[in-house]
Amino acid sequence: SWASTTPGKPDMGVNVRSRVKDGLICPENGPTQAFSQDEIWGDDKELLSPVIRRPGSYRAICVDLDVHDLAIAALTSVIHGGDMRMPTENNKPDSPTSVAFLNPMLTQKNAPLGDEMSTKSSLATLKALVTSWIRDVFNSNSFVADEALHHIYRIISSQGTVFHDPALHRVLHSLMKSTFMRLLGELQRLGCVIVHASFQKITVATNKICLSDAEEHIEFIVKTIQGSSNSDHTETLSRISLRPRQFHAHFVFLDEYNFGTLQLERVPETEVENLEDSICVRDQTHQGAVVVPSVITAWSVMGYVGGEMAQEYFRAIMGRFSTEPYKKQMELMPNGGLMLAGAGSSHSQLLEFKKQMISNQFASYLTRAVGEIMREDDMDMDDPGTNPALPFISNVLAVLELDGDLEDEVQSLKRSLLSQVGVAEYSVKWENPCPIFMLPDVFCDECSESRDVNLCFAPPGHEEAGTQWICEDCGTPYNSNSIEQRLIHILNRKLVRYQLQDVRCSKTNRIPPRALVALSDCAAPLKTDISRVSIEADVQLLLGLAEMHDLDSLKDAATEVLTSYH
Repeated sequence: SWASTTPGKPDMGVNVRSRVKDGLICPENGPTQAFSQDEIWGDDKELLSPVIRRPGSYRAICVDLDVHDLAIAALTSVIHGGDMRMPTENNKPDSPTSVAFLNPMLTQKNAPLGDEMSTKSSLATLKALVTSWIRDVFNSNSFVADEALHHIYRIISSQGTVFHDPALHRVLHSLMKSTFMRLLGELQRLGCVIVHASFQKITVATNKICLSDAEEHIEFIVKTIQGSSNSDHTETLSRISLRPRQFHAHFVFLDEYNFGTLQLERVPETEVENLEDSICVRDQTHQGAVVVPSVITAWSVMGYVGGEMAQEYFRAIMGRFSTEPYKKQMELMPNGGLMLAGAGSSHSQLLEFKKQMISNQFASYLTRAVGEIMREDDMDMDDPGTNPALPFISNVLAVLELDGDLEDEVQSLKRSLLSQVGVAEYSVKWENPCPIFMLPDVFCDECSESRDVNLCFAPPGHEEAGTQWICEDCGTPYNSNSIEQRLIHILNRKLVRYQLQDVRCSKTNRIPPRALVALSDCAAPLKTDISRVSIEADVQLLLGLAEMHDLDSLKDAATEVLTSYH
């Protein structure tokens, strides 16, 4: 039975369950079991949620939409369990405006054919079960059915529940991806530009400058998607819950771990001091209210620009890159009036202001900053061959280049700064220095929301949490013991995969027919599919996470592995 020991309440996977294997009871947190072939050679990223990113500088208002009930919409979809095809209309991969163009993985099949066949009956049963739960919620207001629907993805995906089936989990994930693709296509059809999208949150860019206009626009879009039932396509999307969470102005977006913005919030006018001297704007549609912008600089690359002085300069320039154009934009809107993005002379004046800001203000400011960084680091530099200001310059320019309107000005600034430090322009190629380690399907014990967590990233506003990972929905720390056990499992699986891999001829890429040979049949040296450098880098990353977050068991395991390699 899937019911828990608590009468009238279903098992939501919160408690540790015992498992039956070969007639024996194996506790979930017991000794490590042998890996199956699917676990060893399976794709590490097959259960990660697809992510859409469109880097750029968005001067109109952008909106964060929280996405809920995607699994319910996928299971109640009219698509049959064996049809995993992605919709291609209005989302052709060769179109630069298409979400499939930004992430081709969206158009690929995730669930193997064997999974579709093996779960044909169980998926149909699950769909019927979900349909009956929905009927019970609407007809009798059943608390148990409502709880089960809220936890449906956890019931399927969590290994701590009896309902868990890896094949069914993969098929459900593929159905969710298909429904997610339809949702993004519908948002684009309604005129939204997708800035960032995942299973949990979608950020869209509007063409509105006024907060009230943006709120009306998003309210219309959400009601259109949730209220439409004219076709099977829109009826599926109507079960998805979309909730506007945050409004942004002058959103500079590189990825979900590197962005700067002005978060807009409407507050009573009496709560704002020195209204005339601030960058707040009176809201003409709400009497006695003002729109207060808060500067957010959530740049992970800031940790790789150099010392404290370089980081302070980086933070200051990123803040000015959003606030200065915002001030000018508000000046061009008399009495907080309406202005469409890109319309008339106001847009030309704002564009000219941004160009002058880069050519004059930022050029002199960054020239002084680079000089001070060079002088500070020359005093205590361990390696005389390194250039201390180069990481600062490359990261700042990488952000400024996100605004396509300023391409010529940024290139001129780039030549000037690189010549100042004696580096040729063609020799600098920026790469994102931030490490990423994604752990799929991390559940919060408080709100029970599932999220793919980057363990190397702290969300803005939660940096003071220190050694804890924080749920972005409710702010509750995740269960670090559960995460540690999963990381140890990943470490063991990587080691087993490394030890069982094939060796190949470095010339023909064929597997030698004989074992324990030093050379292939054509006398070429042998190579491995997974290099020693790669596995050591993965273990070093896990060791760094263990030291940063006080995971003693993982630290001991990773240290022992690295010791055995030397």
